[in-house]
Amino acid sequence: MKLSCEWLREYVKFKLSPQELAERLTAAGLPCEGLEQVGDDWVLSIEVPSNRPDCLGILGLAREVATVCREALVVPEAAPEKGRASAGSMVRVSVEDQELCPRYVARVITGVRVGPSPEWMQRRLAALGVRPINNVVDVTNYVLLETGQPLHAFDYEKVAGHAVTVRRARPKEKIALLGGVAKELDGADLVIADETGPVALAGIMGGERSEVGPGTANVLLESAVFLSTAVRRTCRRLALSTESSYRFERSTDWNGAEYASRRAAALIASLAGGSVASGAVDTGRETPKARQITVRYWRVDNLLGAHMEKHTIRRILLDLGLESVYESGEGVTFLVPSFRPDLSREVDLVEEVARHFGYERLPAATRIPVAIARRSPADEASAAVRRKLAALAFCETVTTSILPREQGLAIRPWRSAREFQLTNPPRAGQDFLRQSLLPSLLEVRRVNQAARVRDVSVFDLGRAYLCRPDGSVDERRLLAALDDHAAAAADGPFGRLRLGLDAVLGAFGAGALLRVEPGDLPYMEPGESARLFLGDEFLGVMGRLSEKLRGLYDLRTRPAMWEINLDMLIARGRPMSGLIPLPKYPAVRRDVALVLDESASWSTVAAAVAAVPCPLRESIEFMSVYRGQPLEAGKKSLAFSVTYRSAERTLTDEEVNALHAELVKALTGKLGATLRA
Repeated sequence: MKLSCEWLREYVKFKLSPQELAERLTAAGLPCEGLEQVGDDWVLSIEVPSNRPDCLGILGLAREVATVCREALVVPEAAPEKGRASAGSMVRVSVEDQELCPRYVARVITGVRVGPSPEWMQRRLAALGVRPINNVVDVTNYVLLETGQPLHAFDYEKVAGHAVTVRRARPKEKIALLGGVAKELDGADLVIADETGPVALAGIMGGERSEVGPGTANVLLESAVFLSTAVRRTCRRLALSTESSYRFERSTDWNGAEYASRRAAALIASLAGGSVASGAVDTGRETPKARQITVRYWRVDNLLGAHMEKHTIRRILLDLGLESVYESGEGVTFLVPSFRPDLSREVDLVEEVARHFGYERLPAATRIPVAIARRSPADEASAAVRRKLAALAFCETVTTSILPREQGLAIRPWRSAREFQLTNPPRAGQDFLRQSLLPSLLEVRRVNQAARVRDVSVFDLGRAYLCRPDGSVDERRLLAALDDHAAAAADGPFGRLRLGLDAVLGAFGAGALLRVEPGDLPYMEPGESARLFLGDEFLGVMGRLSEKLRGLYDLRTRPAMWEINLDMLIARGRPMSGLIPLPKYPAVRRDVALVLDESASWSTVAAAVAAVPCPLRESIEFMSVYRGQPLEAGKKSLAFSVTYRSAERTLTDEEVNALHAELVKALTGKLGATLRA
């Protein structure tokens, strides 16, 4: 926004030099980006914040200068002499879309003589970069720069039927704009039309057909309020930008439209002669109710860190155009003027006080007291899980909770009464709130595959959204992991995953409670899936992706993965912390291969081992399963290892052999197994 110092002095008698004025406005939050001498005048280039449409007019900036300099603001009179005829008898106005045009004010000036505007007006317009045209058009531009309210002058005789309609354009309707530019419109564009078609593009530019020229004798003056988003859309689509559209895109003052109309009509009558028809055709309905905001004196002191005198607070806000409606010992209530839409809260008024009191006068605190909130148990547990898996070379992923419905319904380890779909999804085709993290991890794998990233183990810690039978939402915290280079690993497709799972369960002291049961899960490969239990409670699932779903995700391999209910582990308490010292004495390992019935599971064997008391037995570890010759049909060989260790001494082969023989004897008797030769 350009600001002429000569023009500014018409509204406020400031004594600052142009350089000092630039500094003071910059300090008050209206940065001066440039200062240029134009003849005897100085022109400031002011950067106006997007939420300050009032400062897109010189009167608005004058109000800021008056407050800065503690001078009176002089608002020009806007009272044109009333003619004999009434505006209502000379023009009809119809607004078909009140939302896009909340107010339209029309005035008629008859008997004008179009010619050059006076030298002082031409000089002021030129200083601000506006080319003078004629006394009628120059007045509309002058008042626009003065008030920030755009106006448009039509040749009254060229408006067919002397009636205007504010409506949406018809599809494929055309308009020839000023300068001979023709545009094709669509149904979202707002136009000002007469009986024969559009005469102006609302809020942007007038039409060539109704242009004011040397032969114009009567003028129809428009001052309106248009919806900012509608003007912005049309400007972007048609690649147009004008002084009017720039202001309408940032919103204009509902009350200011009528004042600007009176001001412009009075100037036209003064500079071009003629008579202003009495009154105006005004479609504005009920005036918007002014906001009331209470400023508490102690709140101002708290926010600014300095004591502010009550009279200083009141003076600044009154100078800025606010009106005091109630005052008490605690504070004062103000009515916010309609030209300040940015003021909606108490803190906004405190900021106004700070701007004009001077930020440089406020004390600078060298220390900011910060109270760091303690982590919740869930956050501590999540952090511990992340550390455990990261230490095992798993990479964490961060995925979205919204999926395509087909993917969301394909994998559902958890029961949900129904699914949740978004009515306004952020992306087309992605409207399903996930019920599992596994689809998200598979999508991560697909992206990695496209980027030729191989041999990566990933995990995700996030929420799934399940529906309880009563209709409430269960935002369950889950943990899932995926490994896609396990097929070539020596310890089978689940070796790395089981290592990660054991690490997570061990952090909560729940490793011994894990129970694995074979399960034919529809989204996993047959014979390669299992359900996980913590004691008797369902913990999650584990398995390899099925061939059918491999195609859904366009994967070249079938990754192994698991998912568990992390909330169940968190409910057990905080994860164990602290270091466990390395054992002082060596371990002794013995391998066992038992021939069992095909129906016998590893969990049955592990439970049988745990049932044999032995204080020196440290752990058992599954190794492999074998089927085929020379074993009989219906039999399988299950191999595992048993580790023995003493915390006090080194064990001898003799005592380990005795303990191990006792264990094998107990297992063969209890399980009906034989040792494989």
